[in-house]
Amino acid sequence: MARYLAAQEPVPNISQVLINYTMARIGRELGAYKLARDTLDRLGSLRVPPRLQRDVELMTVNIRAKPFSDAEDLLPVCHRCGLNNPLTCGMNCVHCKTPFQFSFATFEILPLIEFFIDDDIPTEEAVSLVESEPPLSDSNFNPFQNVAKKSGEIHLNRDDLTRLEKGQVIILHWPEPLETKFLFNQMPSISVSKCPSCNKVIFLDL
Repeated sequence: MARYLAAQEPVPNISQVLINYTMARIGRELGAYKLARDTLDRLGSLRVPPRLQRDVELMTVNIRAKPFSDAEDLLPVCHRCGLNNPLTCGMNCVHCKTPFQFSFATFEILPLIEFFIDDDIPTEEAVSLVESEPPLSDSNFNPFQNVAKKSGEIHLNRDDLTRLEKGQVIILHWPEPLETKFLFNQMPSISVSKCPSCNKVIFLDL
């Protein structure tokens, strides 16, 4: 959650010191030494309360003996281009610029990618096409397969929508004037669900 909060605009009443202190402490414990080093540098420009000052000073000294990189198995992976991202990447992949979709239970990155429908397709029709059974020959259709490492939005036409496996699509309905949001699950073996009230998405198997 600390990494997620750090990527947002500062929120009133949520301490930037505690966010960075948490990332530094946990990052050092898990082997994310670059993250710990970056957040400790950031703490140097913030007003650290006296109760945390000694811990911050000790971590700053100890981190100098650690590598200048993060453990590779901790790096978030973009589910569109498949490349690793730095732990300070924020809300988008640094390579293909695809927005990450976060689980609001664990704040891990979900294997979901947003796609858009062509302008001439009404939302109701798009939903109906997605929920129809795809042709047997297209049971493994992936609209991102040939554009994985490209940047930019993916727009699907009617034919594309009918080829989607409905179990791999999460549809987030919003009241007007907000638009309906379509998410494609790149890893169907991982179950993802949405809250019917707030439309937040989470791993189903927690």
